[in-house]
Amino acid sequence: MDDYPLNVESFKKDSYIEKKEKIHVHKSLDMNMPIFHYLKFEYFLCILDNNRLYFSNREKLTDLREKGKKSNPKNVFRPTICQFNSESERKLHFEQQRILDSQIEVALNTCISCWTYEETNKLPEDHLMWRAYGGHGIGIQIETKLGDLLDSFKNVQHDIVVNKVDYVKERAIY
Repeated sequence: MDDYPLNVESFKKDSYIEKKEKIHVHKSLDMNMPIFHYLKFEYFLCILDNNRLYFSNREKLTDLREKGKKSNPKNVFRPTICQFNSESERKLHFEQQRILDSQIEVALNTCISCWTYEETNKLPEDHLMWRAYGGHGIGIQIETKLGDLLDSFKNVQHDIVVNKVDYVKERAIY
C-alpha cells in the first residue's frame, strides 16, 4: 500500500482544482449542484447571528463513519509482530509509523461540515438526516448550490477540500 500524505499537495495531485484561494474542489463536482444541510434550529440562529458557518471538529461528529472510525472494534486494532533483519529496517519501520501517527493526528484535528446532495433532482427528504441533525423535530434544512456556498467564504485562513463521500460497508475480520 502506498503512503498517502494528508495534506493539500496530495489533494491537488488527485484531481482537485483550486476554485478560490485555499478552496480545493474535486473536478467531478458541479458548482450548480444543489446541496442541503440539516441542523438544529438554534444552530441556524447562531449562523444568522454570527454570519458564520460552523465546522465541527471530526472527533465531535456522531456518525462513526464521518469520524473515520470503524464501528466494529475487531477492525480497529490489528496485532502486528515486527521482526527486523537489520537496524535500517527497524528505523524505516518506526519512521513510517511516526508518519502514520502524524497523519492520524491531522485527520482527527480536521474540521468538517457535512452537506447532502440529491443526484435525481428530487426534493430530498431524508428521515435519517432529520433524526440525526434536525434536533428532535425542531430543525431546519438549508438549500444552496455548491458554487454559491464556496463563493460565500471570505478571508479563508485554512485550506478547504470539497468532495463527495462514498460510504463503504465494513467487512468483519475474524
